[in-house]
Amino acid sequence: MYHVTSLGNVESIERSGIIANRRGEIFVITDPIVANEIAKSQLFLDEYAIFGIEESAITGRVFEDQVAEFTRSLHRIILQARIEPDEIFLFGELDTIFLEPVECDYILGEQLGKSRAQVDEEYLART
Repeated sequence: MYHVTSLGNVESIERSGIIANRRGEIFVITDPIVANEIAKSQLFLDEYAIFGIEESAITGRVFEDQVAEFTRSLHRIILQARIEPDEIFLFGELDTIFLEPVECDYILGEQLGKSRAQVDEEYLART
């Protein structure tokens, strides 16, 4: 699993781990391929970080997040107060790409049974 966040949170997460929100939820994705889309359309970030989470670190209940996006199948919520810093790793720090679909958008589209042209059409409809 992976957690997408602002670059401003990296130091805190490396020090304290990933801490759940007030409802005890930690939002994650199952594949980093959708990280740019989350940074762009959910978190509205110009830059973002991806943390990988060791499978053994997940002790709480995991269920699908009911987001209304085409990446929905890859979103999860973990009901767990915290994931300790020694159970995560910084997967990457990236710039968000806004102006055009990126290769991962096409790969995800393919996984969802969509052609490159269909991904382009969906992207243009959102911009």
